[in-house]
Amino acid sequence: DEALFVYPSRLPEQIPELARTYNRSERTASFEAEAKYFSEFMTKTKRLDPEHYPDLIQLFILHKLDKARTKVIYSRNTTPEKIAFRSDEWRQAGKNLPTFRFKGPWIPFPLEISRIMNRVWKQDGTLASDRYKAVPVYHGLDLLFGLPESGIKRDLQILMRNSRDLAVYAGRYLNTHWQPMPETTLFQLRETLSLAGMLLYWIGSGKELYMNEYPYLLGQLLKVSDSLHELYCINVRDGQIPSQLVGGSMYSSAAEFPRQCIGQLGQRMMPYLNWARTHKDARFSPREKNGEIAEGPSAGYYLYLYNQIADRLKDALTAQIRFSDAEKAQLFIGYLASFPKKTDPQKDI
Repeated sequence: DEALFVYPSRLPEQIPELARTYNRSERTASFEAEAKYFSEFMTKTKRLDPEHYPDLIQLFILHKLDKARTKVIYSRNTTPEKIAFRSDEWRQAGKNLPTFRFKGPWIPFPLEISRIMNRVWKQDGTLASDRYKAVPVYHGLDLLFGLPESGIKRDLQILMRNSRDLAVYAGRYLNTHWQPMPETTLFQLRETLSLAGMLLYWIGSGKELYMNEYPYLLGQLLKVSDSLHELYCINVRDGQIPSQLVGGSMYSSAAEFPRQCIGQLGQRMMPYLNWARTHKDARFSPREKNGEIAEGPSAGYYLYLYNQIADRLKDALTAQIRFSDAEKAQLFIGYLASFPKKTDPQKDI
């Protein structure tokens, strides 16, 4: 029901498709490619055809009310230089993530932001009713051109509230040897993670910082707890894996009461840690990878990772009782991100 128009103050003979920078379609490439195309086109026009170089570019969105009426719901005047600068900032923000078991990061287009934020997830990986759209379609343009920190924090609140159950669902796939996640859900997860990283970037929380902080490390501890619990079930319980592993079952508690969660996690993990100490060579069944038989990670490897992350968490621990929305985003990312490269037990999966 909405249409975006991008109108330059001067039109060169060869009119570029300026709207492709803002929304994905069958004709668009990645955001990075479209932003690069826009910047290079404007630079070339300014140098070779300055008479037709636009001083201003107007963006506006029309909303269709009924068959006969439309309404302007968004309007902004800006410059090519501002668009190029903010697009580069957008691209940098989109890289504010660690690595995952899937390819990434996946940088969303500005007009995709409202769709990502309006998804309300259930624990079974399906979406709740989407009749009520709390975030308007043009909100991504406001983000692109810069919101105050209070606006970014509000966006984090909405995103984390709507995506909490997505983390628990995704952990069943990304933290275990279970079947691959459905492609559609995986794509939507990538978008959500990318937006979480971008919002953190805009409040000054770069990945070099948050990957060493309390919430992210707690997420990683929940992740390795899932992996070790699964390996225990494979070896001790004849492959009978519960619907929720330890880390996933405590994710909501970690988001709301992190210090309490850490104590409970230690108690819950004790039998699995004790088993790993006496069965360090226990592994998942070998599987074929690139024509060769690859062995999965061992119990000893998970035990090492658990202890290493717990030691780092001890150094980063704070006295706070509740996490902020930004810290919940860090927990969300940490729970699903790969382990550090040098000690990644998923590398042979």
